[in-house]
Amino acid sequence: MITLRIGILVAYTAVLIGCTTNADKTTICCANYERPSFEINFIPDLTERKETFVDISENSSRVAICLNWAGERHKLADTSSYLKFKKRILISSQWQKRVPETQLPSFFTGPSTPILIVRSGDMGICLQGTDIPQGWREELIRLTTRGRGKKISKQHCGCNGAQRR
Repeated sequence: MITLRIGILVAYTAVLIGCTTNADKTTICCANYERPSFEINFIPDLTERKETFVDISENSSRVAICLNWAGERHKLADTSSYLKFKKRILISSQWQKRVPETQLPSFFTGPSTPILIVRSGDMGICLQGTDIPQGWREELIRLTTRGRGKKISKQHCGCNGAQRR
């Protein structure tokens, strides 16, 4: 019985030390994270494979782009086109119908269709299929072909826009 208690005490102490060590790493990581102020996530129709996954995120220090969830984030080189595109989105009729981020879909069912999610602050829009303006798709293609600049980091890219300073 005493051996069992000593074993439990040792295991508990090891868990506490492990949590403390991980908490320090998490604090350091989270200290370097700034939630993007503006995000554009485009997921193409997966059955066609004609278009590219695009994840663009903007924070106070830069605009970054990640293509095809390759794990590499790059500075967006063509910021002039990006800013014009962002302005088109923010004055569009689609943006007028934005909803709180909590009301954006978190998963999709049904047949494969292109999906565009745009977030600004705590608000956003989610457009699917033919609801995505053709001009927006064309601009995303332009940004992907001439938009990659200097590599920022190698990390998982996804629809969260996470980036480190």
